Amino acid sequence: MTRPVTLVCFDGSAASRLGLGVTQTLLASTNLIVLTVWQSVASRLAEAGSLGAMAVVAHESADRAAEEEARTAAARGAEIARAGGGRAKARVEEGDEFVWKAVLKVADEVDAASIVIGSRGRSPLKGALLGSVSREVLAHTTRPVLVVPPAHAPER
Repeated sequence: MTRPVTLVCFDGSAASRLGLGVTQTLLASTNLIVLTVWQSVASRLAEAGSLGAMAVVAHESADRAAEEEARTAAARGAEIARAGGGRAKARVEEGDEFVWKAVLKVADEVDAASIVIGSRGRSPLKGALLGSVSREVLAHTTRPVLVVPPAHAPER
C-alpha cells in the first residue's frame, strides 16, 4: 500500500518550520512534499492591486532571486524533514495569481491526503486587511488542512 502524501507549505519562516515539525510528529506515516510558492514582481503587484502604480526596473533579476530563494527554502525544508526520519521531496511553484491557488493546484496534482500550513499569527484585523493564505486554503479546499499557529500569541 502506498503512503498518503501530505503537502507541507514551507517558506523558511518560523511559522513554516513549526508546521513542518508538527507534521513530522503527527503525520510521520505520510510522504511529504515540501512546497514553496514564489511570485514574480508583476504577480505581487497585481495581487496588491497596484500593477500600474509603479514602473518595475530590472524585475527579471528580482524574479530570478525570488525563485532561487524559494528553491533554497524548499530544499532546506525537505532536508529538515529527511533529517527527522521522514520521506520528503522539495517542490517549487510560481504563484501566477495568488499563493493559495498555487497551493491548491499542487495539492490536486499530487492528490494530497492533507495540507499543512503555518499561520503567521496576524491579528484578525490585519488578517482581514492583508489576506491570509491559510484562511483562503481552508475556504477553497475539501482536503483536511492543519493550520499550525505561531509559537507565540499574536498581537491583538
